[in-house]
Amino acid sequence: MSGVAKDRDAAMKIAYVIYPDFTALDLVGPYEVISRWPETEVHFLAGSLDPVGCDRGLTVIPTDTPETFPDPDLIVVPGSENPLPVLEDHVLLDWLRAAAPNCQWTASVCTGAGLYAAAGLLEGKKTASTAMTANQPQEPSRNRCPACESRNGPKSRLTA
Repeated sequence: MSGVAKDRDAAMKIAYVIYPDFTALDLVGPYEVISRWPETEVHFLAGSLDPVGCDRGLTVIPTDTPETFPDPDLIVVPGSENPLPVLEDHVLLDWLRAAAPNCQWTASVCTGAGLYAAAGLLEGKKTASTAMTANQPQEPSRNRCPACESRNGPKSRLTA
């Protein structure tokens, strides 16, 4: 987001935000790629250090909480088939509001963009989300993430 200067000798600190019912692939996919970058510190951040279950049973043990990891260089937020409960997680929302503006990069997969929107970080910006959530105006997730819209059509592509 902002152009924060980084010490070239320091490891890039990466925060993977985890919360109940996140989609495992949305976490593991980016992790498999980003963890191969040289000079990285990988952190799994949750509202507490209690184990967090994903939507299909995988359990991840957090390494950090917002109190122990205030200054990541990259934040990755996975999506979920059940994205609404986390939008009420004030611990994670407050942390995103504080940490994201100082990051070099912020990223999300699929409905993970809704967490950035709920934190007020997407106001005035357009963000793509899945057609499944963005094209259903009757869905509460659509109302909670007005910045998220589908870009599918004959000349557009949807990426995660």
